[in-house]
Amino acid sequence: MNNRIPIQDHLALPWRVHQLAVDYEVEDVWRFPVVLRDEHDLATFRDQMTSGIGTMNRFNPARVLLALRVAIGRRLGWDQVEAGTGRQLRARYAAVEGLTGGEKVLSGAEFAEVYDLGNEYLSEIENRTVQAALHLGRVPTGDGTATVHLTVYVKPKGWLGRMYMWAIKPFRLWVVYPAILRAASRRWAEYVAAEAS
Repeated sequence: MNNRIPIQDHLALPWRVHQLAVDYEVEDVWRFPVVLRDEHDLATFRDQMTSGIGTMNRFNPARVLLALRVAIGRRLGWDQVEAGTGRQLRARYAAVEGLTGGEKVLSGAEFAEVYDLGNEYLSEIENRTVQAALHLGRVPTGDGTATVHLTVYVKPKGWLGRMYMWAIKPFRLWVVYPAILRAASRRWAEYVAAEAS
């Protein structure tokens, strides 16, 4: 399953993230092989995606790799960030929108929501190797339906961050993301079938 799409396709769409992540690199853009009708919002898809990923078999190669990454990160102290870095996307978003609470620093090991704008969702994570963001966008397909794009933004931290991103690239492209897309699309198909019955 090759559902990677050109970075230019993502950059051509009017997403809010473009103004926030100007100093981040767009690492990957993927299209979920799903069809959303008018009544299907992005939040519903996101819930089903999370459910699908959560039900992956613990021996699934992607799940094994993610568990291995967590274990290595814990051992090497990668998943800790210094308090008060002030460089996080949600702090930027809060400042631009005049919101409070955007200054909270992430603990390192989990994604935190930056915003949910209905058809666009952004979350971020920071550790000692990278600052990264995961963007989901509901994209109309021109026939009254929509699909969902997943985009990953990164800002490596020094040589360690660049080496880390280089080392995980083949696993990311050939194992992790394809498994996520399969799990999410399978769960979405089950949801739509249950909805229709």
